[in-house]
Amino acid sequence: MKISTNVKLSAQCMSCLITRQMENLKDTASEEIKSAYMREVFQIIGAAGPEDTAPVLIAKINVLHEKYFGHAYSFEQLKKEYNQMMLEAEERIRSRIIQAEDPVYHSILYARVGNYIDFGAMGSVSDEKLRELIAKAEEETLDPVEYSRFTEQMKTAENLVYLTDNCGEIVLDKLLIEQLMKKYPQIHITVIVRGEPVINDATIEDAEMTGLADLVPVMGNGTKIAGTSLKDISDEARDLIRHADVILSKGQGNFETLNNSGLNIYYMFLCKCSWFVNRFGLEQYKGVFVNDRSLGRDGS
Repeated sequence: MKISTNVKLSAQCMSCLITRQMENLKDTASEEIKSAYMREVFQIIGAAGPEDTAPVLIAKINVLHEKYFGHAYSFEQLKKEYNQMMLEAEERIRSRIIQAEDPVYHSILYARVGNYIDFGAMGSVSDEKLRELIAKAEEETLDPVEYSRFTEQMKTAENLVYLTDNCGEIVLDKLLIEQLMKKYPQIHITVIVRGEPVINDATIEDAEMTGLADLVPVMGNGTKIAGTSLKDISDEARDLIRHADVILSKGQGNFETLNNSGLNIYYMFLCKCSWFVNRFGLEQYKGVFVNDRSLGRDGS
């Protein structure tokens, strides 16, 4: 695994933020309004500090978008569609998992490929590609050292916090949590979702629709940031995270906002954008399963 740098907000991420805004404005308002809006977008990015991350800036840009255009783009219908799509595949995938020699290992593989359902990192999602990734999930592997460390820690852990990322994906998170509850019945699991709608990230409503909220306690983190910024989330969510024995964190946004926190976090996500591909030295759509403490302070 190769990580080239630990910069919180790369030049490439800044460029992507701008490109996404330009794409969203293609059929919106006059050129004068778009020009004024983009000047303020540049100001937000230019004023970013060394600890600011893309998810934090996206939240600020979304506020600006509402100021100019009255509303943010709604992903409500898309979220329902992908939740339903994955619910329809749920039983078939569960059957594969429970037949595996190590159901926890295999459920991590499935939960990880679900991270493909990300309209923030990629702009669009291919249903065909999603089905392909799910079909080939069991051909992927986890880092053996990290997985061994994870299973050893789970034997004695009492509290686990699971940080979700996207809609649809959380159906596969649910399947992983089912297996964790079976293998480690002593662990109390709490799921934390986004506090308010942002892009296609999972919220309480998605957790309820997919049945995740019927399985374990689920709480919002108090923000509409597409990540988990410890200084911005609610006190309750922050305390749960800081006192957890083990944290499972889904998605690039959670990685960006939590990397180098020093907490016992296992990150699970696909490398979707070129920045993450280069950072981890992996092919696009290959998965990461790594502990924050393994990465070190320099990101290597």
